[in-house]
Amino acid sequence: MDTPSIAWVDPDDAPELTDELLERIMERGVWQIGERVVSREEGMAAFRQAMVQHAKSLTG
Repeated sequence: MDTPSIAWVDPDDAPELTDELLERIMERGVWQIGERVVSREEGMAAFRQAMVQHAKSLTG
C-alpha cells in the first residue's frame, strides 16, 4: 500500500522575507537607537553601518 506523499511544513517557520513584506514592516515600524526614537533614514543608516561592522568582524 502506497502512502500519499505530503510535504511537512514546520509550524515554527517564519514566512519568507520578501521585498514586499520587508517594505511593509519598514513602513509601520518605529526606529530606535537605544531608547531614542529616530527617523527611518537614520535607523536604516545605523543598521547598514552595524551590518558592515559585523561583516568585518567575521572576516578578521
